[in-house]
Amino acid sequence: MKACGCLLLGGLLLLGIAMVMCGDKCFQTVASAASPSGTLVAEAVVSGFCGGATVGYHTAVKIRRDVRWWFDASRHVFAARGSFTPKLRWTGPRRLEIAYAGIVHADIPSTVRKETRWSDVEIVYRTE
Repeated sequence: MKACGCLLLGGLLLLGIAMVMCGDKCFQTVASAASPSGTLVAEAVVSGFCGGATVGYHTAVKIRRDVRWWFDASRHVFAARGSFTPKLRWTGPRRLEIAYAGIVHADIPSTVRKETRWSDVEIVYRTE
């Protein structure tokens, strides 16, 4: 019984080390922009850097409140397959523009989610 507890504790320790070593490296923030009032932040992240070549890259944009709480009410308003850097620009206190920038990796982006509103924020899209 004692060996079982030690084995479980060792497994949890290895899992913790793996999470610390990989951690946020699976996600890279590629762009961010604060709203004119500073109360909202738009962030673009690319995921897929863990797991080798079998994992596909995804780019997502989320809007969140500037203050981070234990419960994060942010939600992805834009998501696409592929790795690229969208340009984020607040064109008003409650208006965010998301522009597609150059593609970093060879896979062609394919839009999965493209919302036009988040709370009272209007979201517009522009391709370059």
